[in-house]
Amino acid sequence: MFYYPNKPIRTYSIENVLPIVETWFCKAKMNGKRVLPFFDGRTLTLFGRQGQKFKEYFPELKALQLPTPWLLDGELLRSGRIFLWDYAVLDGKLVSQTPYHERWKNLNDNWRPMDTCALVPTVLSKDYKNLLSLDDPELEGLVWKDPKATNLWGLHSTSEVSSQVKWRKK
Repeated sequence: MFYYPNKPIRTYSIENVLPIVETWFCKAKMNGKRVLPFFDGRTLTLFGRQGQKFKEYFPELKALQLPTPWLLDGELLRSGRIFLWDYAVLDGKLVSQTPYHERWKNLNDNWRPMDTCALVPTVLSKDYKNLLSLDDPELEGLVWKDPKATNLWGLHSTSEVSSQVKWRKK
């Protein structure tokens, strides 16, 4: 069983974050339920953070040109959309040792536009204000991720993830 990566437990002001995350990716943090879509080549199942199965179904995810089986990471929003930003398993292999920037590039390169599923908006840290201007009521804040980070996924849980920093809109 996979343990979901912990939420960052500290929330920082943007002014304090920027010097630390200068070369990191900045992603929109959407307000929803964590969703882990799993596709074995035939059956698509959506799991929650605690391993529960969701009844929602997004068959268009089956069209992703990724080697199966795969396990993606994202957020299921109240509006019925899914935003994805990472994967934990690709071609049946745990990818926890693959740097985040490689995983993001692979997911982005293999993405196809879909009606109800999208990749979470992502920019370089210096362009974070572009994300703050998004007109989406489900935008909760921002998350910075170290592009060289590994081990965002694994079989063991930790109390804090040092390779990501969260900022929440007020």
